[in-house]
Amino acid sequence: MEIKSIGGSNRSQQICPCSSGKKYKHCCVR
Repeated sequence: MEIKSIGGSNRSQQICPCSSGKKYKHCCVR
């Protein structure tokens, strides 16, 4: 299970589980 922390328009970094790439496809970008 790989997690990527993305920081953009969000105030704090959001950890999106790459396991659910379908759900968090906007968070996890290959």
